[in-house]
Amino acid sequence: MDFRFFYGSGYLAFTDGVSTRHLLMVADCGNATVHVIDVVNGTHVGYVAAPGTITCFRGLATRKSLAAVSCLDSHARIVVRVFEASGESTWTALRTIAVAGSRLRFTADGLRLVVAEHILHKTWILAPPHFSAGGELLWGY
Repeated sequence: MDFRFFYGSGYLAFTDGVSTRHLLMVADCGNATVHVIDVVNGTHVGYVAAPGTITCFRGLATRKSLAAVSCLDSHARIVVRVFEASGESTWTALRTIAVAGSRLRFTADGLRLVVAEHILHKTWILAPPHFSAGGELLWGY
């Protein structure tokens, strides 16, 4: 495994319900990708997206077969890219969401993706499959 960590690298998330293996996702800015690691065997089993395709990470979250990555798009805008497991170690891009959020979490049931942006003081609750805004909440008091 060749990690090239610098600012924005090192976000970690374990998958659940994707396979019988215990998989760890590791954000790697230097290689502009998310590695998928089998933690039991200590082996690299794939990527969420090909190296060079996910730049300047802001956040990473997983739930069941979904992975969400906050990063920059080709126009240097912060977006959230959502991927779905399509096998034990392969992932398919589902959608790019134009939400400038850096903090990502799936709800415990996996039915919503919550995206928070500390600079804009906003929180979005997004619902699959299209991840359209299920509501926008003000963040703070």
